[in-house]
Amino acid sequence: MTSLSHLVARSVVLNGPIDPIGLSGEDGWLLTGRDCVIAAVGQAALLDLPDGLAGAREAAVSRCLSSIVHFDTAGIGPAGLRAFGVLPFSPTSPAQLTVPSLIVQRRGDGTWVATSIASHDTMPLVSTDDGELSEETESPKVRSAVAMPTPSGYEEAVQAATKQMEFGDLQKVVLGRRLTVSLDRPLAVTPAIRRLAAREPLCTVYAVPTSRGRFFGASPELIVAKQGTSFRSRPLAGSIAIDGSDADAAREQAFEASVKNQHEHELVVVDMLDRLRSVTTSVQAASQPSLVILRFPWGLRYGVQVVGHGNLGCCKYLVDRKSVV
Repeated sequence: MTSLSHLVARSVVLNGPIDPIGLSGEDGWLLTGRDCVIAAVGQAALLDLPDGLAGAREAAVSRCLSSIVHFDTAGIGPAGLRAFGVLPFSPTSPAQLTVPSLIVQRRGDGTWVATSIASHDTMPLVSTDDGELSEETESPKVRSAVAMPTPSGYEEAVQAATKQMEFGDLQKVVLGRRLTVSLDRPLAVTPAIRRLAAREPLCTVYAVPTSRGRFFGASPELIVAKQGTSFRSRPLAGSIAIDGSDADAAREQAFEASVKNQHEHELVVVDMLDRLRSVTTSVQAASQPSLVILRFPWGLRYGVQVVGHGNLGCCKYLVDRKSVV
């Protein structure tokens, strides 16, 4: 992997709150949740992964980033230097990591740190959040929406999957649906991300640039968070809709008592533990799942915390599990 010793980074502590969604703009990187807030823009370097995750070595990526000359006045350490990537589900597909030219992140103590990365020493300059967001323009109107499969086709797929589980070896099937929407004008990504973040405060909101445009969304599920040899994950399974009425309390009780939902969640957790035990020194899951309350689309979902220690490489064991689902 190519050395980045020709690059120079400088990390400084910022004064005042930062608007990470506004900073990432229409073409930057964004990852914001309760435990992690990072925004990044620009491109200082590209790191090629010709063999994808299967051939990636976390140590090689770390060595590459550590070759950058880093003037760390913020005391953020190696966490100030990061590479971002949009990785395909196939472990062997080629991929690339981007080293941004500006990274802004919030530390655990609430302070903000900015890191500039360039061919020469530069001082990162970031505007603080003054609390006055620009007024959003009217949302685009939907011209057409095409569902694939159709509602009847989806019902047929559910029936077929149910029959296979009754008479075959399958225990769990997750069926997906796609909705292709045509708008009367381009969607402004930043206001849409703000709406997602406000609507689902328990979710991690993300936005990444791709060759086909901006990929963004909000996910309540934590595939993996890794620091050194310690990691944690929170898979979700099972769901029920709620509507904010008085009947939600009864729905919550029925959901927690549901043998079906408990079994559905157990299958996911057992699968992850089986995969992780072969590559970790220790791994364990909470004895009981907890409820995650979402506004859209599922309402209530089951989640359980999985923690452990060991070398996960580039976390391909958990990513493989998600690709199967």
